[in-house]
Amino acid sequence: MKRSESGYDITPISEETRQRLAKDLTDEERRIMLDHGTEPAFCGTLLDNKQEGTYACRLCGLPLFTSKYKFDSGTGWPYFYAPIDPDHLRTLRAATYGMIRI
Repeated sequence: MKRSESGYDITPISEETRQRLAKDLTDEERRIMLDHGTEPAFCGTLLDNKQEGTYACRLCGLPLFTSKYKFDSGTGWPYFYAPIDPDHLRTLRAATYGMIRI
């Protein structure tokens, strides 16, 4: 088992486990999370969320960000300036919607 510095199991999940967990996703969630899609700006349910708490992966439940580090960038997507643990993230470059995002 591989553990992050914060103590969470970050062993990559098997394809079988990924497919089992993905059965609970909506078509849009599947497109965004598994196919690296992007939701349209200003339409996500978390954009205007002001509640305190932890944002976790919808697929596996791994904690990703805390509301303490969330801010409104004005771009239509929620932004966070620090992850709970850098080992919990894999970054990808996206060049859609007329901008470059990581």
